[in-house]
Amino acid sequence: MAPLTLSSLGQWIGLYTSAGVLIDGFQIPQLPAGRTYGCTPDGNKSGRAYLQAPSFKKANESVAAMAPLITARSYRAVKVLGDPAVETYSLRVEGGDAVRIRFNVIDFDDPDATDSDGNIDEVTVYWKLTARGSPVSTLAMTQVASIDPLEDDQSLYEARIPGQENGKVVAFHIYARDKQGNESGSYWSDAYNPDADPKIWFQYPVGVVGSSSATIVINEVLADNQDVRVGGGGDPTTTAEIGGYDCGVEGCIDGRREADEWVEIYNFGAAGVDLAACDLYMTNNELFPTRFRLADAVGHHPNVVAGVLPAATPMLVWCDGQPWQNDTVGVHADFTLRPEDGHVLLVAYEDADADGDPELFVVTDSVSWGIREAAAGHLWLGAQEGDWSLGRFPNGGPQWGRMDPTPGANPHSGAANTGFAPALKVLGHEPVMATPSDVVKVTAKVWDDGLMPALPEPDPSVTGWLGVKIGFFTFTAPFMNVTKVMRDDGQGGDTVAGDGIYTAELTDASGNKPVGKVAYAVTAVDEDGNTVRIPRLAARCTPFFVGEQPASAPIITEVVASNRNCQCVAAVPAGCERGGLDNFGDAEGWVEIYNPTGSPIYLNDYSLSDRLDWLTRWVFPAVTLGAGERLVVWCDGELGETVTHAPLSIHSSFQLDAGGDEVYLVARATTDRQIVDFV
Repeated sequence: MAPLTLSSLGQWIGLYTSAGVLIDGFQIPQLPAGRTYGCTPDGNKSGRAYLQAPSFKKANESVAAMAPLITARSYRAVKVLGDPAVETYSLRVEGGDAVRIRFNVIDFDDPDATDSDGNIDEVTVYWKLTARGSPVSTLAMTQVASIDPLEDDQSLYEARIPGQENGKVVAFHIYARDKQGNESGSYWSDAYNPDADPKIWFQYPVGVVGSSSATIVINEVLADNQDVRVGGGGDPTTTAEIGGYDCGVEGCIDGRREADEWVEIYNFGAAGVDLAACDLYMTNNELFPTRFRLADAVGHHPNVVAGVLPAATPMLVWCDGQPWQNDTVGVHADFTLRPEDGHVLLVAYEDADADGDPELFVVTDSVSWGIREAAAGHLWLGAQEGDWSLGRFPNGGPQWGRMDPTPGANPHSGAANTGFAPALKVLGHEPVMATPSDVVKVTAKVWDDGLMPALPEPDPSVTGWLGVKIGFFTFTAPFMNVTKVMRDDGQGGDTVAGDGIYTAELTDASGNKPVGKVAYAVTAVDEDGNTVRIPRLAARCTPFFVGEQPASAPIITEVVASNRNCQCVAAVPAGCERGGLDNFGDAEGWVEIYNPTGSPIYLNDYSLSDRLDWLTRWVFPAVTLGAGERLVVWCDGELGETVTHAPLSIHSSFQLDAGGDEVYLVARATTDRQIVDFV
């Protein structure tokens, strides 16, 4: 078996001799499900194309006649508000609302990919009311890029279905044809039964169809569970950390030690809810409203007793797309969540006679997050940050906000929400390689819907104080233990007034500066008394070192954050993989460490990290770097591939981000978290 994987999104692949000479190579295009790409006939390298079907261990199939691929995107009610009128969009469709339908349509074998038409000849939406005997109408779908100059997705099409009366259900499906006459359609039933006959059309309710008495709401959402880091992102105050994973701390993990995203629902009623009888579903896509039936939790969730979710009780659902992992301590939905943007809906749905005209169709609850929500003034509903959740407080109440995740104790069945918190992101200290002569500054990004003063009152201990403060202390003489306010007024080290970035200079009242190992924590308090502290565990602070740079230390000489095999079109000398391959043949990101001194350096005294708040994230193994020698550290998160005997192959616990990242080389033995180099 080859130590590599292929991507359906397309990639380059090459065949080489053992000496590194390229024999053949080409770019694999994006592949739809069930399709292959290859030579036709076999061996004809100039005749590569999409094939009719996979041909495992036999002659390749003929060239496929590829019909357009249609991908469901969204529907939104169009609301026209204000003067002058401005369009807004909502998941809730009310009587009279036009509904915008959006789908992606791609023709993979477009003979001219340089033009903007995508080789698409027609895209049409067929729609009707679900009531028996309702007529079918059609609407031509428009390429959005042709009407919106800011849209760069040439495959995105939309149409608007006219408004209908409350209490109706609208059904629709999409038809597409390319310029060669190849046709395709898209239906709701394609998601779970592509061979369904008859096909089930997509549906949406106008207002409320039927009624649901279930007293269940979405109570909390964690859309970015980042591996349950110690303290929610803080480096412990001792060097004896254990990898930064701690079951039951900040975000938690499911029963298989996987840090998955989750949604917590809550029964706010005075009586239990029979999940099997309430016809409630949860989904992350309004076009597929019945993705996860709450009844699937029966027998798989410790809080569900005899099929009933008791009153005032939460139920946590892991959103990892792995429903086959359901067991007695956890239930898993067949969809995932995105921190950048997304939504979760609770839907009551029933079509008892399976005639396509549901008797019950109600969106009972929903929550959305992303750029659009933040732009509307709800800052906590913007893109979600790791290990912070969205939740209601009190449980089941009407108000949403940002909070510490509350998954509950293992096996993490859900727990009471603990209250809202301002948004606080510590940006770090500067200068990064601080010396005793430097005035060290710590900065933090803070935002809240309430008042946050640019210059808080100077005494944070007074009753009713609000603002941002920092506490810092030293471990050696001269000892310091100082608490002071952070400011956003353009003074006292702050760069720009009112930009939401708060600054504090690490000095005491007499202007003395800390030396040696220093640790700090930042706290924000809003006008409602909501408080957040980073690191979030009270026993932890973020440490770093202030001191003269050591006379001899290793350095970072080179970083490759985006490594891929060279896309050669002809035979080239050995070493064409310019980024290099690790010991498993993978082209991973890497950092090169160099010993510029005349003596060997024991690397186990050093750590490497991509985070300023976790400087000991990965500690070098017990290897020695000789004078003038270099060592490549593969930054792929695959510790199991490390080899500490010759030939060495060292792998870190983290990966590099080609879109922007930092790497810190840290002395951890004699000076304890002193940054000796960074890039």
